Order: sequence, then C-alpha cells, then structure tokens
Amino acid sequence: MNDDPSAVDVLYAKVSLTDGSSRLQRLVDQLVKKFNDAGLIQEDDTSLTQRQYGDVKLHVTLMNTKLRKGLQSVEVDSRRKYPGQRRESFDATQLLQEFRQFRFGETQLKSIHLSERLRTSPDGYYASRCQALL
Repeated sequence: MNDDPSAVDVLYAKVSLTDGSSRLQRLVDQLVKKFNDAGLIQEDDTSLTQRQYGDVKLHVTLMNTKLRKGLQSVEVDSRRKYPGQRRESFDATQLLQEFRQFRFGETQLKSIHLSERLRTSPDGYYASRCQALL
C-alpha cells in the first residue's frame, strides 16, 4: 500500500460508511489495541500498520501481484504467504484516474470474522477462527 501509482503491488479501494462516520474505523482500531494489549499480536504484525499508517487501513483488495500466475522467484522467503512467488509491480495510474469515483456498492455489516493469518478455508477465502454477530 504505497503512494506511488506507477509501481503498485496491491491495488485496493478504501472502505467507508454511507453516513460518513468513523464508527467502523474506531471499532477495528480498538480491537487491534485490545489484541495487542492481550499479547495476541506479535510486534512485526502490528508495527507496520500502527507505526506507518496510524489506524488500521480499511480496504478491499482488488489486485495483488503475489497472486499472479506464472511468476516464480529464485529467492524464496519463508515469511511470505506464498513462498517462491515474487511480486511484479504494475502501473495503475490510468486505472486510478479512470475509476477514481467508482462506487462498488453498499452492504450491511452483519458480523465480524477473526481470520487466521496464512490459512484459507476450503472455499479459498480466509479461514475464520470465530465471528461476532452485530
């Protein structure tokens, strides 16, 4: 999530509430703080998000170059979610200009899932450890 649109690894769209409030942002920030205070988050997991960006960045991932097919790396980093795969940045400048005001729609938030890092469910989505109905 860098600020250079000509060298993008992850293309994402920001999430916002229709009423313009920051309720969801405050909720997720408080959850991260509680998890961190309880020792459930390792320093390297939260430090990038908290120190570089402040708040948790609410977003929807649209493209992620780690998931491109056919790109294999000679360097294998065991810390990566997909060891052996490398990123190949792309220029998203035109996409961002063309779709700057695009609305992806609305949905009602009915539950919050706590996903387990580096695991997927049988349907290919993030593995959910638990959920809270709202």
